Amino acid sequence: MATFPTLNIGDTIGIMAPSNRTDRTKVDDAVKVLQSMGYKVKVHPQTHMQFYSSAGTAKDKVDAFHELWADPDVKAIMGARGGNQSGEMLTDINYKKIAAQPKILIGFSDVTSLLLAVNKHADIITFHGPLLNSILTMDQGQLTQCFRLLSGHQKIIDLSGSQEIRGGQVQGRLIGGNLSVLCSLMGTPYQPDFDGALLFLEDIGDELSRINRFFLQLKLAGVFNKISGLIVGDFSHMTDTGRVLFERPVKDIIAHHTHGTPFPIVTDAPFGHNDELITLPVGAQATLTTSQNSKLTLS
Repeated sequence: MATFPTLNIGDTIGIMAPSNRTDRTKVDDAVKVLQSMGYKVKVHPQTHMQFYSSAGTAKDKVDAFHELWADPDVKAIMGARGGNQSGEMLTDINYKKIAAQPKILIGFSDVTSLLLAVNKHADIITFHGPLLNSILTMDQGQLTQCFRLLSGHQKIIDLSGSQEIRGGQVQGRLIGGNLSVLCSLMGTPYQPDFDGALLFLEDIGDELSRINRFFLQLKLAGVFNKISGLIVGDFSHMTDTGRVLFERPVKDIIAHHTHGTPFPIVTDAPFGHNDELITLPVGAQATLTTSQNSKLTLS
């Protein structure tokens, strides 16, 4: 069974930037928020590196990741921000060393690649939740939910506001994150195990035709024949700018590609790039109960 690491008040959170370069002022402001909550914070120098749009090279990122993970004082590693290029780290991470010293890894968006890779190859539960720059704009209730979950004190995750498309109660491992990033891992050693999974997905700012292609890819790969449930979060700022407009909305895309499947589906769950971001433990066993007030109950 995957290790579920925890974080307590007074512990140290390490910060590094697996994706795009950062804004120093936002980093400093968010660090103050974490400190005001009672945590110590260690910002790795790599966080402020620049290599084109990236926060340093892939080697810079892997070195920072390994250094924070090896630091006995650091109990959690939080990505500074999203963007792209975190996937370039995956082949050079020492997963045996990561597995030997379980810690919290938290982030979302582009950091999905790290969350899934560490969960699969180090057998550690990771956390789809705020990046450092998200801390500045998060709803206080969802920030509280995040750190209660990280402390091991929250077993029920409220999905209120989500829409039940197909009802039911099912168990499975929570697997997912950003749709486009997850699809970039398909057919690689970092593709997650979808057997019996509760698959959760979100995305932002992409073409509707590409979202359709991603869901088609999952269907053709047999993912929808394996999962036990589908939880769809926010798909905000979708675009439709082709010479021939695609016109099909995201919910219709999902309904089309999951037609004939038996598993429960909820949409509009409170996570993604917009105003809501509940934290979900990647790799944790949970029960999805769908209703007007859907919820996840962690095992």
